[in-house]
Amino acid sequence: MRPVTLLVLLLALPVICLGAGPGPVLIAHRGLHKAAPQNSLPALREAIWAHVDYVEVDTRTTADGLVVDHHDADLPGLGEIASLPYSRIKALDLGAGLARWYRYTRVPLFVEELALGKGRVHFYVDMKAIAPEHLVWLLQQFDMVSDAVCYGGVDTLATLRRLEPRLEVMPHLPPAEQVPALVANLHPRYVESGWQGSPELAAVAHQHGAKLFLDIADTSPEYVLRCARAGVDGLQTDDPEKVMRILEQAGFRPPRTIADKSKGGDPLDAARQAIARGKTPLRATVHRTADSLLACILPHLGWPPPKGIAWGKTRYAVVRGGYPGSPAVPLLGEVLAVARGRCGVVLTLAEADREQALRLAKEFGMEGQVQFTTAGR
Repeated sequence: MRPVTLLVLLLALPVICLGAGPGPVLIAHRGLHKAAPQNSLPALREAIWAHVDYVEVDTRTTADGLVVDHHDADLPGLGEIASLPYSRIKALDLGAGLARWYRYTRVPLFVEELALGKGRVHFYVDMKAIAPEHLVWLLQQFDMVSDAVCYGGVDTLATLRRLEPRLEVMPHLPPAEQVPALVANLHPRYVESGWQGSPELAAVAHQHGAKLFLDIADTSPEYVLRCARAGVDGLQTDDPEKVMRILEQAGFRPPRTIADKSKGGDPLDAARQAIARGKTPLRATVHRTADSLLACILPHLGWPPPKGIAWGKTRYAVVRGGYPGSPAVPLLGEVLAVARGRCGVVLTLAEADREQALRLAKEFGMEGQVQFTTAGR
């Protein structure tokens, strides 16, 4: 895809102000894939445009330690994901046989999805084959711990909870007699029931202080409204647009509030425009915040740092939007996602850890695109 085309697509993405409604939240199973390839960046992008609340992703780890989104353990004609480097995996064309604008769609990296979805959608993370420590680190680097709910086995989720207590974990809802033991062990605020689950299980979940996310194959108005009336808290479906219309027409879902991020611009918009105009490489100054996140300043694009910040003593939430009139400060992962495959990046490290920045660059497969300098040079 040409850079200018990508720029138009990215600037058109809405930012969704997520708010509680009277009915269930909507989860796009593997993204919105009625036309787009499932588990792909186009499927995620179209789910965002459709204003869903969550997108379900299937996380798997490659032979070279990168995390991709793909449901099956094997890739057609290539073999098992766990035994393949990403350089071979990305050669698979997910869009083969689909509309021409989906041609050459590749298996996405999870970090690409985090960068695209940040501030726009929540993630339902199915931990197919990913180490809990790896998942926690990635969500922390994108400041998205509060934007994800993680599904997996009880032992895996217990490890997640120990590593990052703020992270929402979601086990499968067991038979009623086993629920008290699950609650005592994990204290989940969310539980999941598969395609064979009943909407009436919401009462069981609520009795133990948890919300129920239910997978549904039946998207008839009768069944969707039965779920809503039973108090199901989230519906995972392959057709979220149809389910959304049913809920809206029945008054279970109010219109969403949409903010157009393309108005007014921000540093990431400036970076995309610079790339489209050939003003590369991107140059950024990297600071480490009090909560160990890597924040990027892009002064050469007209976005100077906010004033009065003691970087090592200030949490990222304050840096990003806590100073009236100051620019939004992006994270390093967001900047790398903009530059990936399009241009080089020169990072000036100011109170930032080179190893942490290099590890994040490796998550994008960008070791060869990133150069490091130190402040004052």
